[in-house]
Amino acid sequence: MRRAAGTVEVYIKTQSGTPDETILTAAREYLPAETRRPLCDNVQVTAAQPKDTAVEYSAEYHPAANIQAERQTACEALDNLWRQNAHIGASVALSKIIGALDTPA
Repeated sequence: MRRAAGTVEVYIKTQSGTPDETILTAAREYLPAETRRPLCDNVQVTAAQPKDTAVEYSAEYHPAANIQAERQTACEALDNLWRQNAHIGASVALSKIIGALDTPA
């Protein structure tokens, strides 16, 4: 959604992820003060929120491969990758996803 001119949106995240209401309230009280620069018509403070991520892929298997085991290994590797990067602001390089999918069973 596009905000009106003069509106500044501030998204706050903490090392543990989404901030609690105490931090948001402190930011809301501090930021819109008329003595703060730059002066804006409207400052909106919001907690950063995690986003869901989906990966779709297709794979070709060797005729002698155990396809079920290969798929399970790839799914486990992807799940592990997501767990390691589950915090707000994390980025997952495409090469990491490819590496997870390229795990031999």
